Amino acid sequence: MTTTLAPAPPAPPAEKATLAPGGGLRRRIALRLLALVVLYILWDVTARVMRNPAFIPSPGAVWDQLITTSTEGYSGHSLLEHLGVSLRRIVIGSAVGIAGGLLIGVLLGTVGWLRASGGGDPEEKSIRLAYQAFPSGDLIVKNQGLLKKNGKA
Repeated sequence: MTTTLAPAPPAPPAEKATLAPGGGLRRRIALRLLALVVLYILWDVTARVMRNPAFIPSPGAVWDQLITTSTEGYSGHSLLEHLGVSLRRIVIGSAVGIAGGLLIGVLLGTVGWLRASGGGDPEEKSIRLAYQAFPSGDLIVKNQGLLKKNGKA
């Protein structure tokens, strides 16, 4: 004789702790504002205790200098001109670094004697060089098994 068991009735849904509408967002914003206020107070107290504005200026002094620099400029040039010069230096430096890295990578990947001068399998090295341009590229190569030749990893 076979007996079958009826499936157990589903358990009643557990009551979820719900926040008031928008309560999660309000809490996150409040915590961020509280953190900013605490940092501001710590900065102000530290500036007052140190009593050395050259070492730690007060928040008021920093604000006054920001307003003065943004309206009158610094060293005879406006703040936007200084920003433009800084951004131009960043772009030029990045372009030089990218062009130099690309040139070295292409040379190492295509010129036979440069590729062979490092020892090992040339195909393995070119794959490794190609993937090192990406974050965690070496892990990608290893996970795909491209470097697991002859027990190497």
